[in-house]
Amino acid sequence: MSVVAQSWTPAEATIEKIIYEASSSSSPRRGSGKRSSRKKRTVRRMRVAYSYQWEGDTITSDRNAFLQGFSTKKIDRDKIEEKLVVGERIVAYVNPWNPKKAVLVRGIHNSILFCYVSAVSCFLVFAAISGIFLNYPSVDFGTRSLVVLVVLYIVYFGIGIDRSVLRLIEVVP
Repeated sequence: MSVVAQSWTPAEATIEKIIYEASSSSSPRRGSGKRSSRKKRTVRRMRVAYSYQWEGDTITSDRNAFLQGFSTKKIDRDKIEEKLVVGERIVAYVNPWNPKKAVLVRGIHNSILFCYVSAVSCFLVFAAISGIFLNYPSVDFGTRSLVVLVVLYIVYFGIGIDRSVLRLIEVVP
């Protein structure tokens, strides 16, 4: 859908509110040494609700991007709140065939890129295992797969690019 949304129509939207949703999750305690030891923590999901005009109707949405909620890290929330203020005008991309569907961020962003990197990584790990340990189709094939995997990780995790969805949201001047 992110690729399809590239052709969606841009429309001026107004930020109505910033929504925080709390959900609890269990995660293992670090350093406790006990497998069954679990610590409850609250995960905050942040969304921006906005409204836009389409053929005389006012439509409200809170879909920010495909496969993406805004980061729950405090520093990222602060950046988002600094850039996105209630009442501010932003660009929403509206599906012209179904105007009730809109997003603030379209295209390939970090969440989608992470899915692609994960999928390719799985393939490369299995290729490296089959080549190096099973000699199928060859050890050389497995070694090359392993090298490509390492290069992929160096590029994905090593390049200091801003992968924040926030940089992709357009504020109307």
